[in-house]
Amino acid sequence: MSSGSGSPDENENKPLPGTEFLTRRGWRAVGIASVLAAAVMAWNGVAFISGGWPWLALFAYWGTVVLLVIVAVYTVLLDLRFTHMHYVLAEREIFMETLGSEEFRREIRRVTAGTPCAGTAEPVENDPQDRPEEPPANNCHG
Repeated sequence: MSSGSGSPDENENKPLPGTEFLTRRGWRAVGIASVLAAAVMAWNGVAFISGGWPWLALFAYWGTVVLLVIVAVYTVLLDLRFTHMHYVLAEREIFMETLGSEEFRREIRRVTAGTPCAGTAEPVENDPQDRPEEPPANNCHG
């Protein structure tokens, strides 16, 4: 998983599932290029307006600027969604390695085997193996 600072990791250049070419680094480059192109076009647009161009050319020029800005915003949203997906997958992986593992579940069952049911006043044994001759009392179901 990449850090919050955007530093690369092992998944940085892996393509998205079902695509051969769409990598995180690739769409970041497209986003940066579209922001730079929109900024240059907007800066030079003042000269374009005063040049006496026909309205169709002006519409196409500024439409391109708006389109480049939309592409940049889309790449930002795509990157945020991808980063969120990586965090969710990492959380799921950590959960499955700890709380979701069968070993952890067995340990919880072993520890709670000697605990009384909620609302009873029976003493809690720390380790059910301290007294092997007596099974732990569990009157929860009967």
